[in-house]
This record gives sequence, C-alpha cells and structure tokens, in this order.
Amino acid sequence: MAAQGGSMTVIRWVLDTRPLWPEAQKTKDLTTAASDALAVLSDEEREQVLRFYFVKDAKLALGSALLKRLAISRLAGVAWADAAWTRDERTKPMTGDALLAPWLRDLEMRYFAPPGHVPPEGDRRLEIWFRGRRVDDVHMRLEPLLRDYMLCTAVRCGSAHRAFFEAQVAQPATILTLQEIMAGAQAGQKS
Repeated sequence: MAAQGGSMTVIRWVLDTRPLWPEAQKTKDLTTAASDALAVLSDEEREQVLRFYFVKDAKLALGSALLKRLAISRLAGVAWADAAWTRDERTKPMTGDALLAPWLRDLEMRYFAPPGHVPPEGDRRLEIWFRGRRVDDVHMRLEPLLRDYMLCTAVRCGSAHRAFFEAQVAQPATILTLQEIMAGAQAGQKS
C-alpha cells in the first residue's frame, strides 16, 4: 500500500520475468543479457542476483530489485540512494526461512478454492483463521493470473475501511513491462 494524498492506495503490479532476457540460459549469462538492468543495482544487490543457481530465480530477484526502485521513485518521488530503510520484526522481508515460521501452522484458510472454482464446502467465502479465531480485519482476494498462476492480495483493514479496500483490490493489477520498470528505476537514480 502507498500513501497518496492523505489516503491509502493499494498498488498491485505484476512483472512476468519468464520472457525477459531469453538469451540468458544460465545465471552468469545475465551479466551480458541484462547488463542495463544490472547496472542500476548496487554492487551488493548485483552479487545477490548473480548468486542464484537457477536463472529463473535470478530473473525474479532482478525484477524485484527494479520494482522496488520504480515504487520509490514513482510513489515517493525519492531517489533510491536517498531512501532510508528501517526494519523491525514486523517489517522484515519475507524469505524462504519466514515460510517456516512456527506461527504459520496456526494460520488457516477455510473455504479456499482456486479462482473460478467452488470450495468443497459449497458456495462459501474464503475465511482466514489464526490460532482458532476468525480474522475479520483482513481482506483477501485470489484471482487468476496469466494461465497457470494465481495472484493473492491481502490487506489488513478495519471494518470502517473494508469497502474502500475491497473496491481497490477488485481493480485489475497493472501488468508492467521491462521498459516501464527500467524507465522508473533509472529515473529513481536521478530524482
């Protein structure tokens, strides 16, 4: 979510990294195939991207780094180098280790069905339960993405703002191109 003119806005951007840099068959090939994109990153970020064994994972990491720059430059109007990052326990980035967090076994998705299907329990809406109690201050939406994927958006909001966020989440996600992301990432270097 991003603050826009005193209110909150849900931002849903999608970048399909599969067709990007098709000549890169191995991660090391990105050094030439994606040299412009890698040039936008810091040395540390570039090393992190190129550390991946599978090129598809490296492409995801590179796309993610570029999306962050686009978000900072477009939504905050701040150069990437001028952005200050503060993280605490609540705002740590989601990593593979986070998917093993002990509290996850206390999280339940009831009446789940992929988009376009009816849950086995009948025509019921998705419910989120945590530690045996229903969570009512989260709006979650699952929708089809491309042919084989789902897009999940979850927004925590009080009942007073639920309709507002439901309407925003119901808007289609923006499918971005590499050119749009690169333009924003490069602009973020100069902001």
